[in-house]
This record gives sequence, structure tokens and C-alpha cells, in this order.
Amino acid sequence: MKKNIRLKFIKGDRVIWIIFVIMCLFSLLIVISSTASLAYKLFAGDMTHYLMSHFKHLLGGAIMVLFLQYVSLDWWRKWSSTIFFITILILGVTAVYGVALNSAPRWFGIANNTFQPSYLAKIMLVMILAIQLSERQKYISDRPLLPPLNPQRWATEKDKERNLRILIKTSLPILMPVALVCILVFPSNFSTAGMVYVCSVAMLYVGRVRKKEIAKFFGVTLLVGVLFSGVLYAMGYGRFETWAARLEGFFVKNDIEQVDSKKIPKMDKVENQVFQSKVAIASGGILGKGPGNSTQRSNLPTAHADCAYAFIVEEYGLVGAILVLLGYLIIFYRSIIIARHSKSAFNSLVVFGLGLTILIQAAVNMCVSVSIAPVTGQSLPILSLGGSSIIATGIALGIIQSVARQNDEERMAEEALNQ
Repeated sequence: MKKNIRLKFIKGDRVIWIIFVIMCLFSLLIVISSTASLAYKLFAGDMTHYLMSHFKHLLGGAIMVLFLQYVSLDWWRKWSSTIFFITILILGVTAVYGVALNSAPRWFGIANNTFQPSYLAKIMLVMILAIQLSERQKYISDRPLLPPLNPQRWATEKDKERNLRILIKTSLPILMPVALVCILVFPSNFSTAGMVYVCSVAMLYVGRVRKKEIAKFFGVTLLVGVLFSGVLYAMGYGRFETWAARLEGFFVKNDIEQVDSKKIPKMDKVENQVFQSKVAIASGGILGKGPGNSTQRSNLPTAHADCAYAFIVEEYGLVGAILVLLGYLIIFYRSIIIARHSKSAFNSLVVFGLGLTILIQAAVNMCVSVSIAPVTGQSLPILSLGGSSIIATGIALGIIQSVARQNDEERMAEEALNQ
């Protein structure tokens, strides 16, 4: 009888591990194919410059998964507030003194290294929300998320301290972390702030907050967001010109069959990115041109990052595009299964939130590549070049695997008791 060969240091969900390894290997093909000629021009013939950088980041992400799968979520629960506070400080420094790459001051610099703190902020916000919601599971579905917005109701309320208790014990602990992250990230990275907000709303819903209260929260944030944007615009702070150009490039459709060849050199950066993505996708067909056979790599802006999905469609066709999409969907599906099997509300909410952040980021990149959404600058998790994104994805997957490991240990302990 053959024995099952299992790597003892691999814990948690095997399906997620398999997809992660396959994506890492696949990403090496994508990066070398999309960056070889660019690296040859920029780095004196070193065609593997970007590949080696990407490999180091993948190795770092894999180490994060391997290490964090052994770290109990009790540790994260204990230190989340401290780490979140430090992350907010770093976001604040980045908002004022951030390193600007590609015209966006999103990077925090240490020595000669830079990283995007917004990725860490997403993870820690999920932790904080999970803590706050899990502590209120017994009554959150029966209580308001926000006190009455009409000041007259505060004055006429019989229990005058009730609204103050709602504000202090529910509204501020749950919503203030969301507000802090979105406000600090929004001026330099609108898409990330939007993704953070969507994930937060989803966690509120899964955390048993009533739909009526979520709708009220949405209305308040919409109003505050418009006012905040107006203040930033009046102060001349933010990337409003860039956002306007991206929206214009999205709504002004460029049919690849009707664009005059003389118009292409005159396109601005955003229009060119949208147009070249369409060309790459249209030329991919069902099976694609094959690895290394892209003809758009020189024309497609950031084929290794923002436009990675369009590049994948060109070289691997519709089949490759569907397989990549399925990979992210399976990771999210397995995260939901892990969350459902967990006996802790905190663990379940963390796994759901982290799985959702990975899926949303991937979905945004794909939607941009196929012209369903305006250009955002979001990378494709694991598959495209981007150190901060890969490390953050590794941290998220490591935490998810930690919960899966704990679920397995609890199940085996129960089976041992029943024998």
C-alpha cells in the first residue's frame, strides 16, 4: 500500500498552496517575456534584471506564507491595534513626504528601498474590523451602526445618553479605522481607497450589520467623500487631473478597427494604454500566440504590471485568461470554506476579508485590461511585477493558511476524542 507523500512544513489548505505555486511559476514566464527587451535597453543588456527582482519578491512572498501559517491569529489579535497605529503613521508620512514613482506619491522610502504602505493598511484594516465586529456578534444585528444624523432627534430622545453610547461604543471603533485609511490613501491612490471601502462594506454585511445601517453608512460616506474631494481640489492637492484623464480615456471609446494609424502617436498615455490593451486582447484569440511570442510587449505600457492581464490574453489567449480568473476565484472560494469551518467569528471574518481583498485587486486589474473600468494602476496579485503587492499577498495567504491549519488541528483533536 502506497503511503501519501506530504511535505510536513506545508500546512493549511492544499488547494490554495497548489494555486499559489502554479501562479508563482507562471508569473516568471510572464515577467521574463514582458520585460526582457525593456531590461536589455535599460540595463546594458541584462535581460533578466526584472526577472531576478520579481523572483526575489516571489521568494519573499513564499517565505511569508510559510512562516505566517504557523502564527496563531491570537498573536494578530493581540498586536493588531499597535501595528495598525504604526501603519497609519506611515500612511500619514507617505501622504506628505511620500516617494513619487510614476507621478504618484504612494511609496514610503527606507534607505534605498521603497514600499507601498497601503497594502499593509488593507491587511491591518481587515484585522481591526474583524476584531470589532466579532466582539459585537451577539447584538450588532439589533443595534444601529450610526446614531441619528438629525440633531433634533438627539434632543428629543428619551434616553439622551443612548446616541452617545452608539457613537462611542459602535460607530467610532468600527468606522473610524475605515475612515482613516481611506482618507490617507485617497489623495494619491483613489482606486485603492475604493477597494478598501468596498471590502469594508462587505465585511460589515458578513459581520451581521443590518442592510439599513450599511445603506446609511454609504450615504454618509458619499456625502463626506464629495465634500472631502472638493476641499482637496480647492487646495490643489490630489491627482484630479490624472483621474479626469483616465475617465476621459475610458468613456471615449477607441475602436481598434476605426482608429487612424496617424492618430496613435498623438494619443496621450491613458488613451494609448487603453488602445494597446485592446489590440493585445484582440490578437490573442482562443489559444494565444504562445509564450514569448507577444508583438505588443513594446507597445503595451506596463505590460508587466498594470496591463499584465492583457499581456496574458495575447500570449495565452482566452484559455489562459479564464484559467487565471479561475485561480483567483478558487482562492476566494477556498477562503470562504475555511471561514465557514472556523469556530471563531474573528478568524472567519479575517479569512473572508483577506480573501476578498485579493479577489477585488485581481478583478480591478482584469477589468481595466479589458476596458470594463478606467485605468487604475492596480497590479495583478502574484502574477505581475510589484514587490509590495506580492509581499502583501503572501502575508494575506499566510494568515488564511494559519486559520486553515488551526481548523485542521481542531478537527483532528475532535476525531481523536471520538475514537
